[in-house]
Amino acid sequence: MVLAVAIACGGEFGLDGIEDTAVPEPTVTRTDTFYQDDPAALDVLFVVDDTPSMAGEQAALANAFDVLADGLDSVGVSWQVGVTTTTVGAGKDGWLRGAPYVIASGAEGAASAVAERLVVGVGGSAPEAGLAALVAGLAEADGGVNVGFRRDGATLAAVFVSDADDASEALLGADAVGAAEIALAGGTASALVGPAPSGCSSAEGSAAAGLRYLELVERTGGVSASICEADLDAIVDSFVSVNTSWPTRFSLTGRPIPDTLVATVDGVAADVVADGAVAVFAVAPAPSSRIDVTYVLDLS
Repeated sequence: MVLAVAIACGGEFGLDGIEDTAVPEPTVTRTDTFYQDDPAALDVLFVVDDTPSMAGEQAALANAFDVLADGLDSVGVSWQVGVTTTTVGAGKDGWLRGAPYVIASGAEGAASAVAERLVVGVGGSAPEAGLAALVAGLAEADGGVNVGFRRDGATLAAVFVSDADDASEALLGADAVGAAEIALAGGTASALVGPAPSGCSSAEGSAAAGLRYLELVERTGGVSASICEADLDAIVDSFVSVNTSWPTRFSLTGRPIPDTLVATVDGVAADVVADGAVAVFAVAPAPSSRIDVTYVLDLS
């Protein structure tokens, strides 16, 4: 965030004839200029259960992806997606599916291409080890077969889709959730899984509670919804908010008199209040916008 400062000082001494000898304090008006961060970059890794019970859920997920894509596009996010499966131990743990294996938002037909990849098939096998697949997939993104999936400066988000709980302990040890959290390195995990405590049922079948996935979601601040709904609408708004937030608070170069604050965003008046020496906007200014905050300095 770039900050430029312009200061205008106006001394108002207002001597009203020779009888008024009091000299009021001068007022100093200041304008601070900020530039909101550029649109976010978000790398999304889907880890999809590919066992025989998942055919219906995969189809529903693919049909709903355009809702998530629209949500990300609406806030100007540069996103890219890779898809892997919960099957591990077959020699291609965590490998991204399809060619190209990374789909970027700027590509023609990007949402449709992701939808095709989300239908990963049902030839996989139990035990479903989504956390291990995540760890392996991110390791392969660091110079391995998934190179190009991770971009410098991009936020990382994982989305698990499964009707079974994770079973990665043979590969990641007793604290599989902790190992996955370390691999995410500050990124978030979200999940479409069976809800706690006992799962759910739908026309597609039953789903066990995805307790390990839900624990990782809680640890990383992601979002979750029931796979029995098989509907991304339930998490789109929260997912976008969690992974693409822009600042609403901007530190001023001086302490304002609170009721003197006036702000514009790209020349349009914006709602703002003072919190000490911080300007707090009711709505986050749009990415790449210019923000001007004018106020009278509190000289007391």
